[in-house]
Amino acid sequence: MKYSAAVGATILTYLLEDVAGQPQGSPVHLALSEEGVDSVSSLLTLTEQDINTLAYTSEGKAVKLHKGAKGLIRLLIAYVRSFQDDQEFNLLVDYRKLDRDSFESFRLNIPITPSAFPSPMSPLPFKSPAPVMPSGQSNAVDLFRCSIKRDPSQFPTLKDEKINNSWHYSFLAQACAQDVDDVLDAT
Repeated sequence: MKYSAAVGATILTYLLEDVAGQPQGSPVHLALSEEGVDSVSSLLTLTEQDINTLAYTSEGKAVKLHKGAKGLIRLLIAYVRSFQDDQEFNLLVDYRKLDRDSFESFRLNIPITPSAFPSPMSPLPFKSPAPVMPSGQSNAVDLFRCSIKRDPSQFPTLKDEKINNSWHYSFLAQACAQDVDDVLDAT
């Protein structure tokens, strides 16, 4: 099957209505439509910033999409992308294999990351003093050394195993998101 705007729109409608359970006219449908997300390809290319700014018009007023709906969109994107790792899965042909039950199972079994909860390691309000440049010549190395934070209070203390695990998952997620997770692979 060849991709076209009609095929992309059909798959998007299927994902929103049959997989995510969002009926036509729901806030999720309205916000995505007003943002110009009219196909599965435009859904899968939404950035975090795009999702955070989603809104729809109701009675002439702009209404921001609530956190639950934003989370649902994030999970739906992650769910579809999880199938794209399979070499035999072709979204254009196999999209009907994505169903409500497997989506709900995916939602319940995703690893908990710190982004799902307020961070217990929020930075302290303390500001370290501005770096003092050594007298004489200053070069890039000196500037870098002076800008390094040397104040231990600027770094979180990982005392509890739950916080350590939370930080570790967050660290791995950031590395994967920036496509540098290969450096963390010990094998």
